[in-house]
Amino acid sequence: MNLNEFGLGETLFEVGKDRVEPFDMTDLKQEILLAGKLNQSLGIIPSMQPTHATSDKNMAETRVGPDRIKGAYAWRTFLHQGSRIACGSDFPVESPNPFFGIHAAVTRQDASGQPIAGWYPTQAMSLKETSSITKNRYIAQGQTYSPEVVKSR
Repeated sequence: MNLNEFGLGETLFEVGKDRVEPFDMTDLKQEILLAGKLNQSLGIIPSMQPTHATSDKNMAETRVGPDRIKGAYAWRTFLHQGSRIACGSDFPVESPNPFFGIHAAVTRQDASGQPIAGWYPTQAMSLKETSSITKNRYIAQGQTYSPEVVKSR
């Protein structure tokens, strides 16, 4: 059976916090570490929309605060923990054009090239890492991935 869960806020932590180890939810580093452990131990593949970071950049920090924003849109952190990342566009909220997502993931810039240095650029993905997005989406959906399948669609 394939299970896809759309989680907001603390949902992931509430589901799995008793399965990993005790932790302090007020500590951002602990939350990020827990998320990585949950992803690996439960086989969770986080789905992140790169264009959300560049669309949200003007209001996100105001809403979650300067400390918690460091754990938001944290693709590099998840990759360093060994998580696979499946990305999407969240169409119709964002453009379905995959190149916008790749651009946002690699540069952390919006479609107009802002901010010039990228928004929290240390969390950017490499171009090579974005090439695994399609494969990870298949795996996240419980499907078998092969380049031939992608070419035939």
